[in-house]
Amino acid sequence: MINHSVPADINEMIEKSQVKVVKAFGRCTMVAVQLPNGFIITESITSVDEASYNKETNTQICLERIKHKISELEAYKTQSVAIQSRNRNQGKQNC
Repeated sequence: MINHSVPADINEMIEKSQVKVVKAFGRCTMVAVQLPNGFIITESITSVDEASYNKETNTQICLERIKHKISELEAYKTQSVAIQSRNRNQGKQNC
């Protein structure tokens, strides 16, 4: 079975999600994404100091990390389904 989640699919999933961005302590950005199915993924990044803080850049870094996590979770789901299917087929052959 092939993992069909491509970046465009993940981007579309993010677009359909609720995204919250929080600035904390003057230099930390926290991003939480609630996916359409209700699952929540979070990421954060901290700047060295307030002078180097850039909310937009930090938000984009967090969103890229979240997209990577989604990709990993989709790959896990795909592999799990493939193994379950294979195990069911092997069980039918043994009957």
